[in-house]
Amino acid sequence: MSLIELGEVGHTPEAVTPPSRPPHPSRRRWITAGALLTLLLTGMGGGAPSPRPMPEATIPAQLGAVVFAEGDRLFVIDPPARSAESFIAAYRLPAAEPLWRVPVPVGRPGWTAQLLQHRLAGETLVVSAVSESLPNQADQVAGLDARTGRLLWHHPGRLMDVTAQDSVLLVLAERDATRTGPTVAALAPESGALRWSLALPPDGEFVHDFDSAQPRSLVAVRGSGQTQVRDLESGKVVQEARLPIEARPDGPPMQVIAGLLLEFDDGRRTLAAYGLDRLDRRWVIPLTSVDRPFTSSCGDSLCVWSHNTGVRVVDPRDGRTRWSDPLWIDVEQVGRHMVASPFRTTFGEAGMLVVLDPATGRRIGTFDAWSRVGPPRADGRLLAIRRDSGTGRTEVALLDPATLTVRPVAMLDRISGQCDGVPGIMFCRRLDSSVGVWRLPE
Repeated sequence: MSLIELGEVGHTPEAVTPPSRPPHPSRRRWITAGALLTLLLTGMGGGAPSPRPMPEATIPAQLGAVVFAEGDRLFVIDPPARSAESFIAAYRLPAAEPLWRVPVPVGRPGWTAQLLQHRLAGETLVVSAVSESLPNQADQVAGLDARTGRLLWHHPGRLMDVTAQDSVLLVLAERDATRTGPTVAALAPESGALRWSLALPPDGEFVHDFDSAQPRSLVAVRGSGQTQVRDLESGKVVQEARLPIEARPDGPPMQVIAGLLLEFDDGRRTLAAYGLDRLDRRWVIPLTSVDRPFTSSCGDSLCVWSHNTGVRVVDPRDGRTRWSDPLWIDVEQVGRHMVASPFRTTFGEAGMLVVLDPATGRRIGTFDAWSRVGPPRADGRLLAIRRDSGTGRTEVALLDPATLTVRPVAMLDRISGQCDGVPGIMFCRRLDSSVGVWRLPE
């Protein structure tokens, strides 16, 4: 496969001046959801960037295809088609060498509105089809040998997650005619064999710690408030108690984050936290927003999001509010600082990243026009891109929240803005829907 030069890499880090005061809310910018896929970059060393162009390979892909990488392999899943057969293809990185191409083993013609989910569990690629256009059809999940593409197993259900040990799949099993409550089933990824299952009554609800990169616990709540904490690997009950909560399958969702079960009460407008280790209530705080909040981990804090009130940063030990700000969203701890995106924006504006003091929420600095790509590096720097509206080129750089500096990495041509990667490798969707793959400089 030919190598294409992308242009020259910059030399001089760009300084970012800390602003004296926040800009007016009408001029704030944020990263639009879905604009970027996750990019993990860990293979770049320190010092000045190399002036060498980055080698490139190109992989064909249809518009709407799902593209993701795991380890040294990149997978392309065709979008569902009404009549034509869709395929999954695998390529070895960094040269984008074709490995195999097989028909998608889930879904069927006519599932034009299906959603495809995917995870890699060991050497098993798991794909899931969810029918939206044909709601009476059973959802499906299948396992493929990631090395050869061979179909290993097929099962009715919906992919939920992969456990911490990467050895058990968690799926939502198909409901039968005699049991209308939800059923959770754990399968062995290499064979699809059932490890354990849990059926709940119609008024039951379950939730697992999806906010964690390595989920370990499942919480099942029955309508009476009887609550169980189960180990995801074995399915065994590790804690059980009756709590003053109600399972509401059609109501506000519960969440499991940072060892806490969080319950939203729409009627009382409160958020209550229960510890998973003893199932005891730790704290209750009032909610001022009229819309339903969402909670996530942000460093050693909990961040409670709301479309009306922005973010509230809470101490998970006692529920005390450390600080709040209606202007920020998507707050995350990065090294010694927090990085956030402005909540309000005008459609079509470029991105903006803000560096905050974790203790007070005070704004330390701003990276104007940059859109963050993926999680932080081990050294605390962030990979980001920004588009030059005049030339249409996309600049790639490393942002350092600690020093408020920008290190240019490369300039890319004809990029749609959707990028992802694995250590040492970066790939982006091009304007013609193909995928460009680049080896990053060391």
